[in-house]
Amino acid sequence: MARDLTLRVTGTLSRLPLGTALIEFLGHMEPPPIVSRTWLQRQLISPVGLGAGLNLDEHSLDAISHFGFGFVELGPITVKPIGADGDIIRNASSETISYPDKPINLGIEFARKVLQNTRCVVPLGVRISHTPGSSIVEALEEYRVLAIELSGRAHYIVIDSRWWSNDWDAESVRSIVQSVMKARQKEAVPVLISICGDCDPQTLSSYVKVATEADTTGVIVSGGMREKATLTFGRPTLKKCLDTVRRVREMLPEATIIGSGGIVEPADALAYLAAGASLVQLHSGLVYSGPGLANRINQALASSASGTASGASAAGSAKAGKTPALPGSAAGSAEAGETPALPGSAAEPAQTASFTGWMGFAGVGLGLIVVAMVCFAVALSTIILPYDEAFLGLNHVGLRGCNPHLLPFMSHDRITFAGVTLSTGILYFMAAFCALRRREKWAYRAILWSATLGFASFLLCLGFHYFDLLHGVVCVILLPFFLWGACAKPRTWASVGSTNLYNTASWKRALWGQLLFVSIGLGLMLAGLTISFVGTSTVFVHEDLDFMQTTAEHIRSCSAHLMPVIAHDRAGFGGGLACNGLLVMTLALHGFNRGSRWLWWTYLTSGLSGFVPVLLIHWAIGYTTFIHLFPAYLAFIWFLSGLLLSRDYLCNREPEQPESSVR
Repeated sequence: MARDLTLRVTGTLSRLPLGTALIEFLGHMEPPPIVSRTWLQRQLISPVGLGAGLNLDEHSLDAISHFGFGFVELGPITVKPIGADGDIIRNASSETISYPDKPINLGIEFARKVLQNTRCVVPLGVRISHTPGSSIVEALEEYRVLAIELSGRAHYIVIDSRWWSNDWDAESVRSIVQSVMKARQKEAVPVLISICGDCDPQTLSSYVKVATEADTTGVIVSGGMREKATLTFGRPTLKKCLDTVRRVREMLPEATIIGSGGIVEPADALAYLAAGASLVQLHSGLVYSGPGLANRINQALASSASGTASGASAAGSAKAGKTPALPGSAAGSAEAGETPALPGSAAEPAQTASFTGWMGFAGVGLGLIVVAMVCFAVALSTIILPYDEAFLGLNHVGLRGCNPHLLPFMSHDRITFAGVTLSTGILYFMAAFCALRRREKWAYRAILWSATLGFASFLLCLGFHYFDLLHGVVCVILLPFFLWGACAKPRTWASVGSTNLYNTASWKRALWGQLLFVSIGLGLMLAGLTISFVGTSTVFVHEDLDFMQTTAEHIRSCSAHLMPVIAHDRAGFGGGLACNGLLVMTLALHGFNRGSRWLWWTYLTSGLSGFVPVLLIHWAIGYTTFIHLFPAYLAFIWFLSGLLLSRDYLCNREPEQPESSVR
């Protein structure tokens, strides 16, 4: 139910205008260019595919193709629907999923509809099977019909051998493969044979021989172990499937081999590639590691290719040395054992040196830090500046005479604005210096979007007929730095890797920490937009007037310009809070990688810079209404919890070994 809901919601999003852009923003699952492969005369964005067995419809198929997969497989498919006569069992302790031992699917008509309506953006394969218990003659006809009907809409075909009868001899098996090869609508449509990972050596040799004689494209080693009329997938199948991949590679040195079975963490995928697999497929890992598993594998491959992590050593059973270069990979024609130069690494010092755009955004951050210090000084001393007095027609004495709580209230607004400005400046500077300087594309987008929102919020002052001189001067000074950063993009972006290879306890805790920071960022954005709306409409909320023990009408009567000044402060604070929240959320979504110590310290310093002044000024002036401060209290608790939960993951640069293993 959780899987279907996730895929349907994401599938619906993918069909909406800008929906795919929103999916990419939230998931950041676009694979690094360095992990791309050439296969089937197509450029795969990733060597990680989605295996058969999910019974995807056209909506969920569209969705899953944006999750970092290089190819997707639909099936198994039979001519007539086959329903389940038992439950699908998830065993969390062993990380397995058990299905009834039959090709459960909705039949050829459903598959045809899916293939006709899908907008899948990656190569799409179909896995065909026959109704269990059929005779060889019936099975031949079923495979022939499936090949005719589906081959014209698929990029490749997989013949599923898992339900072939033990009574069928080699000639019968050969006739099935040849029947599919002849029935294809296009001869160029590749055909692969799927072999079960626990296949005995004699049967394995027989099937591989048939595949070779029929000139198929290759073999898929499928997960799934038979036990008590069920087909079990998950972590315990890894070892047998890896051994099968090694044996098949020895028999087929040049063929395509797709490995699957038990891949629940990036180290498992690296082990398959080191064992001889050309590509890998996921199934149960999406349940036990989440929909981001493909993205984690892609980042681990990028890290391995750039030399920052050794996929082979990390994968335990892999060969010593580096992960071998795969046919069509970014390594080109490099010899086995070499790794391609990562753009922006030591192999390309000239490009790194020529990129200075990060300094522009860093300059915006430093400028905001200076501005925040000035705002703190003003808010803690005079509160209002001479040009404020000139516009209001009131000095400090006049404002106190209007309402004794008015100046403390204005100080509270300006202190909170200064805290948000300081926090935002730290975020900009650190994101530019620690991520954008390394040419990480997500950092450029995060700062660009947030800063654009921040500069746009200045336009709110135009509705108040009040020009804040300090605010205007700051914008004029910082705008050239912003334009410098926005326009001076690097010629190439770095492929961001990760050393997060295992589903360790620190990684699982960090997922909760990441969720908290995403929630904080989203909450700050919504709060900022709400405050800006209040500032441009009613100006005050009920708690504000209760604190000052007055009414909005009385404040208006003191000076015709008093409400515009207060409204300007509130709207400006709301705009700053919104752009701060956008950056907090984006950093959590895209920058949360193992060893990103800078991100943890950035959250710590920027968070304290924002929360501490806000809480202190409220307590200092006596504005302690619980309902008013509840969002700040909640956000502060989430902030501290997020720091605690993510500390081990973000501050530990070394690849963490699993606490226990069933390999």
